[in-house]
Amino acid sequence: MPLLSAPTRIWLRLLTAGVLLLIAANFVAQWWYWERRAPELGVLVDQNHLIVGRLSLVWAAATVVAAIGVFDLIGTLPRPSRRAVICLAIACVSIAACYVTEHLLIS
Repeated sequence: MPLLSAPTRIWLRLLTAGVLLLIAANFVAQWWYWERRAPELGVLVDQNHLIVGRLSLVWAAATVVAAIGVFDLIGTLPRPSRRAVICLAIACVSIAACYVTEHLLIS
C-alpha cells in the first residue's frame, strides 16, 4: 500500500520541485549580481566574491539536480528508484563541495 495517495503525491512532487527551482533561481540571481550588476553600479568586486558568485551557479545546478531527485523519489515511494538515489547523492556531494570551498575562500 502506498504511503501517499496519487493526487497527494503529484501535488507534493510539484510543490517540492517548484520550491527547489525557486531556490536555484535565487542562486542564479546572486551570480548575476556579483558578475554583472555590481560592476555596472561601479562597485569594485573582490576576486573572492567573484569566485563565490560563480560558485552560486554550481549551487544552482546542485539544487536543480536535487529537485530532479526529490521529484523522482516522491513518485517512487516507498521504494526509491536508482535515478533518485544517484541524483540526490550527486546533489549532496556538490552542495558539500560548494559549502567547503566558500568557507575556505571567505576565511
